[in-house]
Amino acid sequence: MAWTLWSCVERKRLKEGGIEREKVDKMSSILKYHGLKMQQENYVKRLDGVKIYSQLLEVRRTLAKQKLVEALGSQSVSLLRQVIMTTMKPRSTK
Repeated sequence: MAWTLWSCVERKRLKEGGIEREKVDKMSSILKYHGLKMQQENYVKRLDGVKIYSQLLEVRRTLAKQKLVEALGSQSVSLLRQVIMTTMKPRSTK
């Protein structure tokens, strides 16, 4: 009840004082603008973070593939490909 009474008194005071009301309106619009601007900047930062993280994952995958190729050697890789291709052939259904 005290909050309602205070808000009624505050609204009456703002209605009577036009200059104060303009200041309050101006400040609220400035705060809204800065709030929206901060939200936009945070969104852009999150997007940049996602892009950087996906690039990092891609680099890690590439490095892992290179290390695998180096560890197995070229002959082992071709043998591995043959094994994968023969096991991945679709089975005939009867």
